Amino acid sequence: MPSYQTLPRGPRPPAPPGGAGARHIALLVCAGLASVAVIAAGSEVSHHLDQLETWIAGLGATGPALFVLLFVVGSTLLVPESVLCLVGGALFGVGEGFAAALTGSLLANTLQYFLARHLLQGPIERLVLARPKAAAIRRALGHDELRLQVLLRLAPLNPALVSYLLGAAGVAIRGFIVACLALIPHLALELWLGAAGVRLARMAGGGSAGRTRDLLVALGALAAIAAVVVFSRIARRAVQRALDDAGPPPTP
Repeated sequence: MPSYQTLPRGPRPPAPPGGAGARHIALLVCAGLASVAVIAAGSEVSHHLDQLETWIAGLGATGPALFVLLFVVGSTLLVPESVLCLVGGALFGVGEGFAAALTGSLLANTLQYFLARHLLQGPIERLVLARPKAAAIRRALGHDELRLQVLLRLAPLNPALVSYLLGAAGVAIRGFIVACLALIPHLALELWLGAAGVRLARMAGGGSAGRTRDLLVALGALAAIAAVVVFSRIARRAVQRALDDAGPPPTP
């Protein structure tokens, strides 16, 4: 989870990296394709889900622990957290999956922070200097560090890339961790979609009798997606205003 040149002088810095709602558009596309797949496969998918749930239950506490490890490694290697959360919701449900995903997300972002702060700072700094959007965010951190961090977490941006940028910028670790909690709405929505996908598969296989409940779950998921997309766009505009306040780069 873009190419940047030196930021030109002008009244408005470029928009933050990532298209508006790009993360959620990709999420919707993945969810739609998965829905078509499970409906087409029908009872076959439901049968395999039963086997998978039996296997997960047999792992006990080891299952969520392995998922946390997968989350940390995958996110650090820039695997989208949306994908990891969909998997977690499908495997563990919303409750247990949320605990595992939140733990994995906090550990992953903290690891990325320290990697950027102590091992990758030089290469990241060179990238920042060559890319105006990243450079604009770096300058804006000097104006309102914690608020901007929270907005970056709410905006539709790859969390790992944000963590690498913030770590190289040397923000305070306490504020960094607090801002990471702003990822909770995204995590909860994506876990819910993963769990809803499992229910959809059971419906397709004839394993679900509560059709009214299923309809309510689907409508609730659509409403949640719409709310988070709108909120993400608001956060993205707020990030842009923060970049505007930071102003253009100093004249060499």
